[in-house]
Amino acid sequence: MLFIVVLLIVVAIVFFYFRHCKNFIKREFKRCNVIVFGKKGSGKDLLFSWVIKARKSKHYSNILYDKNTEIKSLSDFSVSPNTYQNLIDGDYKVIEKKLEEKTDFYISDGGIIIPSQYNGILDKQFPSFPVFYALSRHLYNSNIHINTQNLNRVWNKLREQADAYFKCVSTAVIGRTALTKVIYYEKYESANNGLLPFKCGFFASKEKRALQQDFTAKNGTVKTLYLIQRLPKRGKGYDTRIYHKFLFGYDAPRRLKRKK
Repeated sequence: MLFIVVLLIVVAIVFFYFRHCKNFIKREFKRCNVIVFGKKGSGKDLLFSWVIKARKSKHYSNILYDKNTEIKSLSDFSVSPNTYQNLIDGDYKVIEKKLEEKTDFYISDGGIIIPSQYNGILDKQFPSFPVFYALSRHLYNSNIHINTQNLNRVWNKLREQADAYFKCVSTAVIGRTALTKVIYYEKYESANNGLLPFKCGFFASKEKRALQQDFTAKNGTVKTLYLIQRLPKRGKGYDTRIYHKFLFGYDAPRRLKRKK
């Protein structure tokens, strides 16, 4: 009997922890501009896919995630001919409003779409996009989210303007169930430096709690989260090999044929 009670308590704790993680992630994507980064296969697009599914709303993206996706490119997010110089001078040029309210833009593979190696070219070709990025809440009450393998591979006009950062550490998949380990960063510097969360248990001493408060005051909130989700059936969600189709013109093969 005691064993059953303890087991139920443990199950309840795990359930509410995972629910807290999901609510926290969903809330941050709704609140602000987010950058997700992590090594290849760590779960960046899985995180995007889950957030999009959880929010159940129309969204813009450069790749297809679900039936609510509308494909857009960077050029669609513009306040041209306005640039930062116009804002500094107070010389605003009135433009037509073309996008929908409360419709977030998800940029997959930001290291390819808006690579830092081409900062100069991006500055010239899309001079008003960083302005749009900074003012997206004012203009459309929406946010712009980016994922990339490396945080520093994103256009420098954008990466330090984000309000929240999620590092996907790893993803384990069993059948159609995926468990992704994520580290949340409130500050760019902490994300860029790859800080680990300050561990402070429930029964920690006052001294250690004081050290944790100092750590947070200096580095912002840094915390580990776990996201568990049920993966969609093949063809029902986003294509993990979409660039195969973009560059070769046809879908990636489901299975490799064995040579005899």
